[in-house]
Parts: sequence; C-alpha cells; structure tokens
Amino acid sequence: KMELMKKKFDFGERVGRGSFGEAWKGVERGENFGEFREVVLKRLFVEKGENVRNSGDREIFFGCKLKNKPHVTLILIILHSNNDLWVVFMNEGFSLLNILWWLDPTL
Repeated sequence: KMELMKKKFDFGERVGRGSFGEAWKGVERGENFGEFREVVLKRLFVEKGENVRNSGDREIFFGCKLKNKPHVTLILIILHSNNDLWVVFMNEGFSLLNILWWLDPTL
C-alpha cells in the first residue's frame, strides 16, 4: 500500500502522531498535468491490534455516514488491507484536535 500511496501522493510535513496512528499534510496528484488537491493522509497502526483497527473502522463508518454534513471533513480514499489502514481526507486547513483543545483567552 505504501508504494501506491507514494505514486499518488506527495507527502509533506507530519502534522500529528498518537498511539493509534500518524498524519501528514500532502498533495494528491491528478490525472492531468497541473491538477492537484491538498489532502491529509492518515495511517493507523493496525499492527498494534484490534482496538486500533476498530477505531479506524469507526472513524471511516461515521465519516461516510456524515458525508456532506457541515463541519465534517470529506473522506476521499480508504486503503484497507490486513496490514495497513490509510484514510485520506480533504485538507480543511485545521485540525479537529486543535479545535478540541483550543481555549478562548477571553473566558
């Protein structure tokens, strides 16, 4: 799967890493010269066991269920195998994690 990811995407900076996975900013190359879109590439550490795989499956399930709803980023591609789980999202320009931990200084 990593070979496919490298053919289709240019990986940028890593933007996050946790116990269940890691994420990078990236660019998906289009079919025609000059076509591209900014994405976030997320790899889940499924080799760590069923809990991680189940967490990824839930994220995919709810991401697909909530597709086109306000404030839900679009899942573009899912690459799923026994040893890998990659989820590619549209880059919305901000991280949910940052919003969850953002504190309003006026409070």
